[in-house]
Amino acid sequence: MSGDIFYYFQLLCLLLGILIACQVFTNAIENLGDKLNLNHEFTGSILAAVGTALPETILPLVAIYMASQSSGAEQNDIAIGAIVGAPFMLSTLAMLLLGLSIVLHQKKRQSKFGDKDSKQLQVNHNHLKRDLLYFLIIFSIGISSSLFLGILDGSFDYMFKILAVIAILFTYVIYLMQTYKASAEEIGDEEDDTPELYLKRFLGIENLSLPLISVQALLGLIGIIYFAHDFVHAVEHLAHSFNISPLILSLVISPIVTELPEKVNTWIWSSEGKDTLAIGNLSGAMVFQAAIPCIVGIMLTPWQLDKVVLVSVTLTIFATFIILGALNINKKVDYRTLMLAGSLYFVYLYLVLFNFA
Repeated sequence: MSGDIFYYFQLLCLLLGILIACQVFTNAIENLGDKLNLNHEFTGSILAAVGTALPETILPLVAIYMASQSSGAEQNDIAIGAIVGAPFMLSTLAMLLLGLSIVLHQKKRQSKFGDKDSKQLQVNHNHLKRDLLYFLIIFSIGISSSLFLGILDGSFDYMFKILAVIAILFTYVIYLMQTYKASAEEIGDEEDDTPELYLKRFLGIENLSLPLISVQALLGLIGIIYFAHDFVHAVEHLAHSFNISPLILSLVISPIVTELPEKVNTWIWSSEGKDTLAIGNLSGAMVFQAAIPCIVGIMLTPWQLDKVVLVSVTLTIFATFIILGALNINKKVDYRTLMLAGSLYFVYLYLVLFNFA
C-alpha cells in the first residue's frame, strides 16, 4: 500500500513536470512571435496553440516508440487515446471551464464589456467559425481514414494512409495561410502583451535574441519528452492496478493533463476579458491536434478505432456543432452555450465508466 502511495505521488510529480515544461516551451514560442513581429492574434491562435498542444503530440510519439521496443498493444492504445482524446477535451471540458470563468469573473468583465456583453464571448465570429470548420474538416479526414483502413485490402493500406496524410497537411496549410492573412488585416489587441522570456529573466540578460529563445524552447521540448516517457509507464501501471483498459484511461486521464496549459491560459485570459486569446487558444489547438497528432496516429499506429474511441469522436463533433450553431443562429456564444458543449464530457465519462470499463 505504501508503495502505491509513493507511486501516485510520483505520478503527480510527472503531471506537474509536463505542465511546467510545456509552459517553458509556450513562453519561448510567444516570444518568438514577438521577435518576428507577427500579429498577436496569429501568435495566440497558431504559435501559442501549437506550443500548448505539444504534450499531446509528444505523448503519442513516446508511446509509439515504446511500442516499437515491445509487443506494443498497450502503448498503441495509449497513443490513440491521447490523439483522439485531446480534441474531445478541448471541445468539451475546456469549453466548460471557459464558461465557468465567464460566470465567476462577471464583475471584472462587466467593467470592461458592460452587463449584457460580459456574459458572452467578445470575439471575431468569422475567426472562430474558420477555426471550428477547419477542425471539423481535418478531424473528419483523420477519423474516416480509420474506417476505410478497416475495409480495404491490406496491400492498399499504406497508399491510403499517404493520401489521407497529404489531404490533412494540404488542408492545414490552407488554414494557416487564411488565418495569417485574416489576422494581418486586423488590429491586434494592445493588452495582449507578450510575457518576458523566462530564461532572459533568470539569466538577467537585457537583450532578447533568437538563440536565447531557441535554447529555452529546446529545454522545454526536452522536458516534455522526458516527463511524457515516464507518464506512459504511469498510465500503464494505473490501468493494471484498477484493471481498466489503457485505451479508456488514456482517453479520460491523459488529455486532462496534457490540456492543462490551454485550460489555465484560457481561464486567465477570460478573467481579464481577453476573449480572443481565450477561445483562440482552444480552437487553434483543436485544429492543430486534428492535424499533426492524427497524422502520427495514421502513419505510426494500426489506427483502428473501436467503439470507445468512436463515441468520444461523435461527442467531439456534436460539441463543435453546438458552438457553430450558436454562432450561426444566435450570432453569439455565451456561457450557457459553452457549458452545454462542456456537459458532453460527463456524458462520455458516464458511458466509459459504466458501459465500457
